[in-house]
Amino acid sequence: REMRVEALRLMRLLSAFKPKIIGSTLTGHVRHGSDIDLHVFSNSIDSVSSALDREGMNYSIERKQVVKHGEEHTYVHIHI
Repeated sequence: REMRVEALRLMRLLSAFKPKIIGSTLTGHVRHGSDIDLHVFSNSIDSVSSALDREGMNYSIERKQVVKHGEEHTYVHIHI
């Protein structure tokens, strides 16, 4: 429950990037060592990391490229 509440707070913080929660926090299969995983959509990792830095968050970011229906999309995978 605590991780879902924190994920909701982070999703509100990052609402400009249309966040999606994924992984164990979404499914409820949380175990020791689980983290909060979010996908956000942005062409600028700096703008995402700036928002998290202002909150003093400890996180890691991976930039991903996907092609869907012939169009390339960029999203950022955040581990918190």
